Parts: sequence; structure tokens; C-alpha cells
Amino acid sequence: MLNAFTTAYNALQGKPGIEYVARLRQQLHDLESGQQPDFACPAVFIEFTDVTYGTQHYNTQVGSATLRIYVVQTEIAETDETFFTLRDTIHKALQATQATPDVGRFNRVAENAGPDVQGLSVWTMDYAVSWNDDSAAAPLILHAVGNLTVTTTV
Repeated sequence: MLNAFTTAYNALQGKPGIEYVARLRQQLHDLESGQQPDFACPAVFIEFTDVTYGTQHYNTQVGSATLRIYVVQTEIAETDETFFTLRDTIHKALQATQATPDVGRFNRVAENAGPDVQGLSVWTMDYAVSWNDDSAAAPLILHAVGNLTVTTTV
């Protein structure tokens, strides 16, 4: 899951119009409780929901989840184009990532209004993503037998 988070984080960090990117912790809950934000807006928070794992082989698993992006902006007018521009920037950034053996593509599955936070506009963007988790896999050990030569390619 770390590789999937890092891929999304790196794709969004430094993009035009995004002032802050972080993993979602308590930030929105704190704002709902009346605390002042300690981050610049527009902000993007990353969260994993509905995480599941399936076993492949030799303690290697495939994880899948919904990667939820929280887009937090100061309150905006319904006709403000920056909202749509920011959504497009986020989607393009995630689509520009290349699938690797460790992390698959980010496939958008839904968008919705986020939780009500006074003075801020919150929007969620959900992406399906999967990854390989070999953190519990035993290392491959080759033993020499007689004059046998083993060649591997990675």
C-alpha cells in the first residue's frame, strides 16, 4: 500500500493549483470541530478505503482499495472555474502515472461532495487501485548443484 500512496502523492505534489498534499489523518475532523486549518488551500488529502487482499503465491498478496482524494478549497461560487480546473489537474496527474509491477493504474470510479466543513468546500474523488505486496515473501535462495549454472533475468 505504501507504493500506491507514494505514487499518488508524487503525482500530485507540486502540481499547479495544489498548495498542500498529505495523507488524511484528523485534519477534516479537526476542522469540523471548529479548529482553524493548519494547511494551505487548495489542499489534497489521500485516504485508502475498502482495502482487501488476496493471496497470489509464496506469501505474496494483491491488495486493492479505493483511493479517496479529498479536495479542500476555500468556499467557492458554484460558477467558479477553479473548482473544475483543480479536479482536472488531479485526474490528469493520476492518469499520467505509469502502471508498474508494484502498483496498477488509478481508475476513477466516483466523485461526490465531501463532508461539510464551515468555510471550506470539500469534494471527494474515488479511484480503484491495486498493488502487489511481497513484504512477507521469503527471499529466493538458489543452491548450487554440481556444475549446474543458473541464469536469471529480471
